[in-house]
Amino acid sequence: MSTVTSVKFSPFEEKLFITSSADSTIKLWRYDSKQSSVESVLTIHPSLWAPVNDVVWSPKEPSVFAFVTGDSRIQVWDYEIAKLDPIISITVFEEMELTKIMFGKNASTLVVADEQGTVGVYRVF
Repeated sequence: MSTVTSVKFSPFEEKLFITSSADSTIKLWRYDSKQSSVESVLTIHPSLWAPVNDVVWSPKEPSVFAFVTGDSRIQVWDYEIAKLDPIISITVFEEMELTKIMFGKNASTLVVADEQGTVGVYRVF
């Protein structure tokens, strides 16, 4: 077991949520309120050696999410297109631990924060 670093419900599907964790995995889950159960739908191992600190859903595309890592990476994934590789991967050269991520309202930008309180904006689409 590893520490879960973030949990976010899908803005498109009420019973679907995503988690990031310190063991470098992203998991998609489905909640069944009638059964009071949680089922793992998909586990993504993005070939990282650092914790995934935060994850966020795209506000425009139901299958797109992005996350930040402890070794300065930003990745955007679309699990309907590819389950093995990100559609976008950015390494921030300052070598700061990235801690938070958020899509802009139009989903073409990402706002990312690091351990030092610095905020960066990245155009991704």
